[in-house]
Amino acid sequence: MSDQQKQASQQQIKLHTNEKLKLLLTKHPELNDKLAQAKGYMLCQTQRLMLVAIGGQNGLCLLHQNNRDAIVDLTSVNVGLGLGSTQGDRLLIFYSQQLIDSVLNGDLSVQLASVSTSGQQSELSKHPDEQIDIININEDGAIASVGVEMVSLKVNKQLTDEQFAQISLPNKSRSQSTVSPWPYKLPFLADDVINKGYKLPKPYGFSVNLVSVEQQMNLTELQVGFNGDEPVPFEFVDFYNPITDLKTTQLKADMWLFPFMNVYAMLGKVEGDINMDVLLDGNMMLQHLDKNCDALITPISCRLLADKQFTLPIRANVSPITYGLGTILAGAWQDWFVTLPFNITWSKPEHSLIDGRSFTFTPRVGKALNLKELGRFSLFIGGNYLDSENRVQGQLRSADGDFILDYKIHQRNTERWNIVTGFNWDISTQLSWNLEYNGYIGSRDAVISGLTLRF
Repeated sequence: MSDQQKQASQQQIKLHTNEKLKLLLTKHPELNDKLAQAKGYMLCQTQRLMLVAIGGQNGLCLLHQNNRDAIVDLTSVNVGLGLGSTQGDRLLIFYSQQLIDSVLNGDLSVQLASVSTSGQQSELSKHPDEQIDIININEDGAIASVGVEMVSLKVNKQLTDEQFAQISLPNKSRSQSTVSPWPYKLPFLADDVINKGYKLPKPYGFSVNLVSVEQQMNLTELQVGFNGDEPVPFEFVDFYNPITDLKTTQLKADMWLFPFMNVYAMLGKVEGDINMDVLLDGNMMLQHLDKNCDALITPISCRLLADKQFTLPIRANVSPITYGLGTILAGAWQDWFVTLPFNITWSKPEHSLIDGRSFTFTPRVGKALNLKELGRFSLFIGGNYLDSENRVQGQLRSADGDFILDYKIHQRNTERWNIVTGFNWDISTQLSWNLEYNGYIGSRDAVISGLTLRF
């Protein structure tokens, strides 16, 4: 069914419901008080047939509450004695929100006893728990029956717009949605934006993300200590090929606090390498350490460092715990969307090897494509700003153990901005998968992939 056919069918059902309800209230003005007290009502166009001992009924209904609608299929089975057929309408007035929710969830059946109808008339019956009034309105045909009727109600998903957004963002379309009420406490102000035509994703999410980042670092504030001495600032060095290659497994829990604002917390485990070559001039080190190599008894460091150059290949394997907080400002219109994610993460040092923090801002713009039964496939492009700052410390030893160097150094990523492209595949309103690449410019390359479950 095309979108145009769907909208035409919805409008036809709404028009029929409004006309029949207006006529019914004119004929039975006492129903005005019942509708005023009700949580909602449902009017069904029905066809009913009874042949001696068994019969049935089917129809299409409009469930209405709080200015929101859902289209429902009605089917029934009659067991008893009777004969005839009718065509007409059936009005159900609900006094319980729980019963309405049961209809929307597809698990409500109504049992009516001693059903009897004949000719063109209206008749009122009461559900046994007194939470539903049922009015049958016959327009054509005649039927008489005595027995039991079991009525089953189920939302027609083809004609009722999906209650939740088909992408993992608040989204507004041109057409006025036919949706059921928002069933969650979050986000705040959900009803206000739903009444304006927006659809919202399910409010809670849990995701597993894999992140791989390789980037050049700017190194400063080197401190060096020799053979157990306390590290002191050391400026006479050159750095070559300072690169970090880190992989993170990350767990993230999020919730939509407001319709266009998502907040989340992250916990991750990093595994990777910090690689840098430090070129040291031995004479400069001796001068910096204030060692007198002309003394009668020369320090050991003079024999080790005088007139020599050293390349210190610092290869640190790191595996700190990371944790962080973030927020996303986001919105969509007709499947075009904009997201503005911010987050900050901290590294908990493992054995005092690395300690740091990172701030990320990744504005994106994209378009969601309708894959019908396969969900929505969203393509996006944007920018990624990353400011990563770490303090690394460690120790190097010579093969014979005569030379021990303790070091501390400050790291900061060289390139702040790069370009991000990728996709998010919303397989359903519950499950999505994303993949993105950060790079193209600068010296940073990153690949991020994640699986998200919404509920």
